[in-house]
Amino acid sequence: RRSGAAALVERVHALTRPIPVHALIETHGALREVEAIAAHPRLESLSFGLMDFVSAHRGAIPQSAMTAEGQFAHPLVARAKLAIAAACHGHAKTPSHCVVTEFKDTRLLQRAAERACREFGYTRMWSIHPTRCA
Repeated sequence: RRSGAAALVERVHALTRPIPVHALIETHGALREVEAIAAHPRLESLSFGLMDFVSAHRGAIPQSAMTAEGQFAHPLVARAKLAIAAACHGHAKTPSHCVVTEFKDTRLLQRAAERACREFGYTRMWSIHPTRCA
């Protein structure tokens, strides 16, 4: 008998096949367990929760580390990004990069996506469409 949140949803809704799991790594604890999380057989994708990760450091990581450029430069953020991508690739899962705070600047969005792919091994990226934001 399967257990966990996904199994509960499957039972409640009488689903006949296992639903995939997508997880978000946004805390120190999740980062410590990233290999085990990536190894979960139902997991398809891991995403990096940059803003919550920075907040969890209680000021040790500056706000500038959440920008399109800063998130690649700060050592603690870069280390987290690399650990997530490496765990995903090691377990044949999809690493999904975080959003960029300057979501209205499509040039910065493009550059961040390219850098996340080229330098950090991410193959997907969360996005907020710039024309949908006030």
